Amino acid sequence: GDFRSPAQQKTISVVDRFSSVFGQSDLYNVMTSYYQVVNGTKTNISPALKFVKSYNALPSAKGSKFDQKSIMLVLLEAINANKLPMDPNGIYAIIFRGDFQFPGFLVEWCGYHSTLVMNTPTGATIKINFFVVGDPETASNGLGFACAEYMNNTANGSVGGDSIANVYAHEVLESVTNYDQKGWFFDLSSSCAPIVCAGYENADF
Repeated sequence: GDFRSPAQQKTISVVDRFSSVFGQSDLYNVMTSYYQVVNGTKTNISPALKFVKSYNALPSAKGSKFDQKSIMLVLLEAINANKLPMDPNGIYAIIFRGDFQFPGFLVEWCGYHSTLVMNTPTGATIKINFFVVGDPETASNGLGFACAEYMNNTANGSVGGDSIANVYAHEVLESVTNYDQKGWFFDLSSSCAPIVCAGYENADF
């Protein structure tokens, strides 16, 4: 998103700083205890989560209305123009100003994660994992409180930056453990035992 004003620069600096250290946090380290077993081989979640770079997409050229399709196009354009690296094992964070019109923001969601399929220069097809988070501090509809960590003061003195970081962490954890939104767990209670219960994401617990 376009974060060029001084106040918005502070917001994005908080987010960039958070991005650079979250992979070393205790919260993320908990995730490395999660694992999957495929053909008898146990594989834990990698502890190698690191921030690579950020890119300002200057959405003034795109207009102030966004939806899922336009967000995906912005991401694809950035990758194809080498503004961001292509990494099928990466997680792409799309942060936008709260005064942009995005269906559902502040009403149905504060952030969400998804995947898109793209073709590489060699003709291969890969999945790109991404999540979207809006800035509640700059919301123009008076609903910023719905997604703001606090409306008056926060740890870094940036309501927008700290609120984005809060949702950012949640979406990273979901993207790592359940990128394609097909999460499941075994429930030993009477509600669905002894079958697998689907439709859950680890970060929701």
